[in-house]
Amino acid sequence: MTSASVEEAAMDPETTPPWQAEVHHLLVSGRIEAASQALSTYLADHPRDVGALRQMARIAAHQGRPAQARDLLEEAAGIDPAAGGIDYELGVVHLALCAWGAAIGRFESALTRRSDDADAWFNLAWALRRAGRPAEAEAPLRRALGLRPTWTAAWFNLGNLLLDDLDAPQAAAAAYGTALEQAPDSPDTVSNLAMAEWRLGRPDEAEALLRRALALQPDCVAAATNLGNLLTAQTRGDEAVAVFTAAIARAPADPVPRLNLGLVLRALYRMKEAAEVLVEASRLAPDRAEIWNALGAVRLQREEMDAAADALYRAVALRPDYADAQANLANLASAQARPEEALAAFRTARALAPHDTRIHSNMLFFLIHGGCLGRDEVIEEHRRFGREHEAAIAALPPRSADTTSGRRLRVGYVSPDFCDHALTFWFEPVLELHDRQRFEVFCYACGPRR
Repeated sequence: MTSASVEEAAMDPETTPPWQAEVHHLLVSGRIEAASQALSTYLADHPRDVGALRQMARIAAHQGRPAQARDLLEEAAGIDPAAGGIDYELGVVHLALCAWGAAIGRFESALTRRSDDADAWFNLAWALRRAGRPAEAEAPLRRALGLRPTWTAAWFNLGNLLLDDLDAPQAAAAAYGTALEQAPDSPDTVSNLAMAEWRLGRPDEAEALLRRALALQPDCVAAATNLGNLLTAQTRGDEAVAVFTAAIARAPADPVPRLNLGLVLRALYRMKEAAEVLVEASRLAPDRAEIWNALGAVRLQREEMDAAADALYRAVALRPDYADAQANLANLASAQARPEEALAAFRTARALAPHDTRIHSNMLFFLIHGGCLGRDEVIEEHRRFGREHEAAIAALPPRSADTTSGRRLRVGYVSPDFCDHALTFWFEPVLELHDRQRFEVFCYACGPRR
């Protein structure tokens, strides 16, 4: 987002308003409060001076008082609706107030007067995205870039829009690449390009880019987070632990590395360490619902039921629409033999995240054992899973069969439970009884040892 400067342009003694010389001198001297007081005194006697009102608004915005800036600009616009640039300035303060609709209206009005205003196009895109209208934000950003082709921030924002909102990682990678042509040492851009590469199925390129981002800025929490998550997804948990631990050392006051370390420790079944790290994170950021949810999940797995309930209810209190926390409350109620409460919590979680297959799958597992629904209802819920989720998954293309005479059939088993899980007592005989003359057997572990 761009904004108007607090300072004035060079002055013409013949046309300079009487207040401007003093205020200009105070501003360039860094005496902003004194400039504000001087303008207040002047406006007490000249309340309809549009230029003074606008300058006072700029100072108010600069000092973190956007509501006052808005009121001053509205007053100025009421006196002189045709004043050049006033719609743009109002749009900027509406952005600061998170009044996205009002900001959109002001930037659109500014652009009807000056369609070549790149800043207005840029900020219009920002407001549209914040207002939940990302599909409409791409065109204004591209208009801004058409007017200012080397604008690094606009290319960066376009990449973020394409990657995060429009599911266009290839186009996002191109936008980030153009941004890097202007600013090749930007760790944020390198990190986000890595995310586009990961989405494109190129994890090795993504990892190299993330390590480059951390070399450029070792305390870049975003790059460390993305690298740790990439390593975790590749079941390289110990390496992820090292990345997050280093990030904590470089940014000890930031709760995000601790949250991510707690999550990967949980994935590695190092529950005691995970709980300790997440408690530290909750002290740093007691208002972060995701930290309390993660801590609650760890407490639940450690069978610390009261502590789990406390953490999960904190998460829901902070964010009532948090589907994961509602699902964990369902798991807690199920573990405590409270099936009706568990079912209600699962249904709440499903309503909040109807496309989350993990939550729905956990609900099905609960229903098999919960005993709170009849057989037909449980079967129907399984069929609903198929209707809602399987249709969204593209079928694999058919493979031509190898009809070579005498060829052994290759069979692959995929599971996180090959080692210590109770299932292995039933699975080992299956492996033993495969006729190795007829079958070639592979086992693919997709998680940490258990």
